[in-house]
Amino acid sequence: MRKRKHKTNPILRAVVIEGMRKTLRDIALKGHLTPDGGIDPILIAEYAFVIGLGAEVSIAMGDDEARTRQLHSALRTLVGMSVAGGRWQAAQSARMYDLAVEANTLSIDNVDLALPRYVGARNLSDAIAAGKARMEDVAGAEIYEVSA
Repeated sequence: MRKRKHKTNPILRAVVIEGMRKTLRDIALKGHLTPDGGIDPILIAEYAFVIGLGAEVSIAMGDDEARTRQLHSALRTLVGMSVAGGRWQAAQSARMYDLAVEANTLSIDNVDLALPRYVGARNLSDAIAAGKARMEDVAGAEIYEVSA
């Protein structure tokens, strides 16, 4: 069996993968410890980065629409939290963590697809952190409608 060749520099790959793992660990702890309604735009922004990057990878792969829809829905929920004043919804902690793990794994396993999408995911994350994100920043369910 031939080893899969990656286009990305192996050092860059290793740095990015370790950074993604660290971000997931950090937000997992913080998400479960943040009280319902607690204002934490950074927590929301970091979840949006991880889940948004995974959603973009999932869209690019085009192999699992159900997974893509779940990640996209979670991203819209996070942007909604941001628009509502950066208030964390503690009831979403377990769901966000589970989807962040899935998104993170997807991004790490497909880092060559993830890297070109990194900037877009980071831009949305930065807008959330600054309290400037809008619902229009993430497409709605209309992207799944089939035209006749």
